[in-house]
Amino acid sequence: MVSQLQLSPVQDVDTLLALAGQVQALADSEKESLGFLPETAIREAISRRRVIAMLANAGAENEFAGYLLYSGVFPHAKVQQIAVVHKYRGLGFAGALMRTFLSELEVRGFMTVRADVAADLPSALAFYARSKFEIVRERSGGKARGRTILVHMRELETDTLFSISNRIPPTGFELGLRRRSAGQSPLFALDLNIFLDLVRNRQHSDQARRLFGAALAHDIRVAVSDEFVRELRRNSTDVNNDPLLQMALSMPRLPTAEVDNQAQLQEKVHDLVFVRRGLRSSGTAQALSDARHLAHAAIARATAFVTRDAALLDSRDELIRNFGIDVISLNEIIDLLPVDEIASAAVAVAGAGFQAQVSSRDEAEKYLRENNVATATKSFLDSVSETNVIWKIAQDQRIVALGWLSLKRSIMPSGKLLVHTRPEHQSSAFFSDYLLDFLVREACKGGPITLELEQLPGQSMVHSIARGQGFTKGPASRLIKIAVGKPLAEQNWTASTKELQRRTGFTLPANFPTNADAIVAGYDQDSAGLLRPDELENLLSPTIIVWPGRAGVIVPITKRYADELLGTNRQQRLSFIESMDASFLTKRAYINSPKAAKLMRPDMPIIFYESKRDRQGIGAVVAVARIVDAVISKKHEISGEDKRRLVVENIADFSASEDILLTTFDNLIQLPKPVPVKRLRELESVGRANLVSPVELPSEKIAQILAEGW
Repeated sequence: MVSQLQLSPVQDVDTLLALAGQVQALADSEKESLGFLPETAIREAISRRRVIAMLANAGAENEFAGYLLYSGVFPHAKVQQIAVVHKYRGLGFAGALMRTFLSELEVRGFMTVRADVAADLPSALAFYARSKFEIVRERSGGKARGRTILVHMRELETDTLFSISNRIPPTGFELGLRRRSAGQSPLFALDLNIFLDLVRNRQHSDQARRLFGAALAHDIRVAVSDEFVRELRRNSTDVNNDPLLQMALSMPRLPTAEVDNQAQLQEKVHDLVFVRRGLRSSGTAQALSDARHLAHAAIARATAFVTRDAALLDSRDELIRNFGIDVISLNEIIDLLPVDEIASAAVAVAGAGFQAQVSSRDEAEKYLRENNVATATKSFLDSVSETNVIWKIAQDQRIVALGWLSLKRSIMPSGKLLVHTRPEHQSSAFFSDYLLDFLVREACKGGPITLELEQLPGQSMVHSIARGQGFTKGPASRLIKIAVGKPLAEQNWTASTKELQRRTGFTLPANFPTNADAIVAGYDQDSAGLLRPDELENLLSPTIIVWPGRAGVIVPITKRYADELLGTNRQQRLSFIESMDASFLTKRAYINSPKAAKLMRPDMPIIFYESKRDRQGIGAVVAVARIVDAVISKKHEISGEDKRRLVVENIADFSASEDILLTTFDNLIQLPKPVPVKRLRELESVGRANLVSPVELPSEKIAQILAEGW
């Protein structure tokens, strides 16, 4: 019988929901070892993709054989329950479930797995030992049974940050620095109308001059097609004495294309842009000329074709999808041009016993030498640009952690990151978390950007935390991510996705998705994959993506707490005044009454309304974040780690009962334009209690508020 059995892991939500009754029955039969778990909790875990079931196939029949239920916050998972139907025990089914689970976590980039096992369960202890878990500590169990609980941990061999479930293609989803242009600097092919804007006094002449100025400054490369010159010749009255033609002849040209290839591509471009769209200009000399321009630019692997022609601009998405050539307007390319260097607006801040402040390059390099990583960082130091943000954490005048951001000036900007902490320091994880988040936010202030993080020897803590902040495996010994730095919703989707694609090469659907269960994203059709919303949000963080149907909640907060928890203080804080730990963490916590528990759900956007209470607040929405979890806890049972995420000194002041609702959030974004309560009333977003208590809002309201504030 054993040799005929085939095991099939099941993770599909619908299939698991159909098996929920059998999962419940098995769980109930093992209450002594597993504890009690109500059916609602099992169904919720299934809906959140936290359950793996195993089916045994003997011939034509599939039979439920066992399950594993887990929890956790990325990148740390916890096994809550694992059980196998009695008839299949001793056949390796539990091991198969565990291997499936661990493999899934490693693909998704989780770093550790935890399991709490009672000391009086020898079979369970032996199983976890075989599964290469190690006992890291023991603790007391519940008062009713008086058990001793042994906490087991296993570190995972993680190669990538996140899982691409149902990925396309099956060979994997690779994130790396990519350009369509064959050279290092972006190459833009110019339409004739852009050239005429430059040489004649026309409405768009100032913008054309800025474009050519960027080319002279080597921020971009510009070139013209063979058709560009032919078109000027056709329209010239005296080709031998035409100054415009002579100027055009001196401009850089796109590489010569093979005649037959260009002719075939020209025909396809003309068909897509003019024929299929039923344009009257189809088949005209001008339409055929435009198609020749685009075909040559595509073959030359130009980054984009710059034009003011409406027909070409309207066909942008189809041209990218079919031929890999972008079409961009003069206004759009001007918006993408790099600006002159802007000094960081960040100011020194003090924490409990430490200072975070700017560092000179000399003292930063000295710190790296002291910590024996000068050789490992040589390639980074040799390649850093003139635009640097170097930030240090100091205690008693001694640097204990260092973060370095080097920004490359380009129309497709990129940044290199280096973060190092003294491994022996008890707050190394805390400092790593702060420095990574701080530098990522500094990097994306000017728009979406691709970032590379150096992986330094002995800095596994930094790498682990970086993966939790959206970094994934990149080229050589680096981790890589894209940072957007602003909310995304239907109102700004088209403009934002164009900007994202042009600045990083990363492509999202041109139209706002109506079904956000999975989103096709990638650098091209060959590397595109299906990402779940949470995967995409992590990759592009900091950002909040307001998908259709993604409800959220708006909560009140007084100015006193908002200033520190949300970083929205509109007056510069004196550098010697110590901030609480929460203001340095990427995951922070908000507390209120347990009555709001039904409104605060994981993955929901949470909008913070700074109330006018005590006549100090501005009465406006000031920030948005993403809920990680919401847990009802006894006031006296809140852990030290949870307290660290709060800016509340006396928890007893919150909630009339002994319980409080602790809501952890991440992806915090301050709104540059606070949305006043008057406008919130117009949007019907204040609730019956006028924002005295939390109010649940549909995705449409969330999107409207964020559009007003950005």
